[in-house]
Amino acid sequence: MVLLTYVDESYTDRWFVMAALLVDGPAAVALTHELDRVASAAASAYGLNADVELHGHEIFHAKGAWNAVPVRARVGVFDDLIEAVASPGRPYYLEGDGRGWPAGPLQQA
Repeated sequence: MVLLTYVDESYTDRWFVMAALLVDGPAAVALTHELDRVASAAASAYGLNADVELHGHEIFHAKGAWNAVPVRARVGVFDDLIEAVASPGRPYYLEGDGRGWPAGPLQQA
């Protein structure tokens, strides 16, 4: 079986965290459809371009296309993203460096 791994990092000068999401082919297709649904709903509801990208930093900090979207709406979109990514049965892995983040991995099987 082949698994696809989506990897992302987040950091400041005080901490570093890396996350990975592991999915097989069918789960990757389902995740793509769910993320497309979130983007399409946000575009329709808040007057964004139909091809709006779902970057957490931009959504959270009202950057780029998200600069005119109200904070409560952005929180809702962010919540929809988390629900899509962390659906039951999708394994994820988080690792912190111990500087302000719990040292060691956080996992869901």
